[in-house]
Amino acid sequence: MPPNLQNLSIYEALPAYTKALAEKDPAANLLLCYGEEEYLHRHIMRTVQRQPRENYTFRWGMFAELAPSAPALCQAPSLFATRQVSFFQQCQLQQGGLQKLLQELPPLAKIQHPCIFSYIKDKLPAAILKACQQAGVWIMNGTPLSATALPEFVAQKARDHGITLTASAISHLIQCTGNALATLEHAIEQLSVLGLQNPLTPDVITRYITPTKEERFFLLEQLLLQGKFPQAHLFLQDQLAKGESAVLLNSLLIKHCRTALLCKSLQQKSQPLPASTLRLPPFVLQSYNRYVQHKPMWMLTKAFFLTQETDMALKTSRLPHDLLLAQIVETLSSSAR
Repeated sequence: MPPNLQNLSIYEALPAYTKALAEKDPAANLLLCYGEEEYLHRHIMRTVQRQPRENYTFRWGMFAELAPSAPALCQAPSLFATRQVSFFQQCQLQQGGLQKLLQELPPLAKIQHPCIFSYIKDKLPAAILKACQQAGVWIMNGTPLSATALPEFVAQKARDHGITLTASAISHLIQCTGNALATLEHAIEQLSVLGLQNPLTPDVITRYITPTKEERFFLLEQLLLQGKFPQAHLFLQDQLAKGESAVLLNSLLIKHCRTALLCKSLQQKSQPLPASTLRLPPFVLQSYNRYVQHKPMWMLTKAFFLTQETDMALKTSRLPHDLLLAQIVETLSSSAR
């Protein structure tokens, strides 16, 4: 029976899996990766493809396309390589299909070619978990990396590309690009081809890495959650100066205040809130819970209603847009004094 590594990140669990795969351990014949960070699912395939001294051929596609031929895929001899690996993407789109397929597959010991299933949800339904346990499926957790694991990911990717970053440069890169792993790796690739002297510093990150619009909006949220209200105000002014819509910027503040209010309300009722309910990475939800812990409900409510009034004022009033947005940030910062 394969180990259940749900409490470990993929980077912690993958070496054990690839070792079992290389040793042709039957326990590695079935693998399910779940979690909303698709980069980690693709990372599994890239890692398997790069294994030394192995001759693999790969077949991957949507679950609905591959499922009908799954029993044959995992037993039929490969014409072009010693082993074949089948990668089933988007298993969650087929309601009830995955557990049915697992029940139809032959026992682990009779499977000749490994099958890897990708389930892009942050939680496994009880029925699928039970089917995995009965079939002996190796389970890996592909949820987003924690705030403490993210810097190590950046440091390792930098080493893989032949560069090193100072600790402050790593923090600054994450702040500039957000926590999307694919975006972080792309930024590291950009830095690696510049031929700069190691170690790279925050100044280098600022000079060469330009955040995308989505990443800039993530930066605003992080500034607010970290209580850096003057910096958040300057960020809004800078975005307005660059031609960004004040209505759009206010919508980000509306979302921030609404999320903070919900977290505060449930915190007062001692009710835990799953990250999936708000469609937030777990570490972002943890930041919100810390953020609202010492903020009074009246202040969060006042800020939220002010964002609603600002939305109307931005469309009807001639008041300066930067002043209207600044009032919201001022309200959010009032309890920090």
